Amino acid sequence: MKHYNRLTHWDLYLTLEDDLKKVARYVEFDRRNGAVFSIELSRILQIASSENDVVLRLLCGRLNAVDTSGTMDEYRAEIMRSWPSMADEKVFAPGHDLTLMPWKRWKQNENPNWWRAYNKIKHERERYFTRANLRNALQSVAALLVSISYFYLIDATMTMDVHLFRDVLRELKNESGVFRLNAAYY
Repeated sequence: MKHYNRLTHWDLYLTLEDDLKKVARYVEFDRRNGAVFSIELSRILQIASSENDVVLRLLCGRLNAVDTSGTMDEYRAEIMRSWPSMADEKVFAPGHDLTLMPWKRWKQNENPNWWRAYNKIKHERERYFTRANLRNALQSVAALLVSISYFYLIDATMTMDVHLFRDVLRELKNESGVFRLNAAYY
């Protein structure tokens, strides 16, 4: 596997997973706790969402050599045109009985709730701070796992063949992570 910038994006993802493990010591990852909000969850949401922006820009650059830097709307249009299965990806949280689909709103030509929350918090934190909640933080980190996995798949293999995820994910070594993709990929 080609080491893109020493796997910088993956390393950041792993630090976010470590942060989530610390959060789990205080707040159980349960749908009933989805509305719990905090400074730490705000930080996780903002970092994960910002990194999604970076990785999606890179992914779109691999899918289409045209510059797609700019907005989530542009990324959504390019990815749904070129690789629509990304919106169907499920992310599992073993031990927490959670299954997330962080990109599913793309199928309705809408951006995810966690992305809208990130932008509201970024621009009007005092008004929208309650959106810095567990639900949005988990979804944004799960989305980052999908984004990075898809980016590294196409970057390493120069194909969009999801059957090759096994090789890419083995190289990334995410055995003890908070989140997992489809078991068939491992």
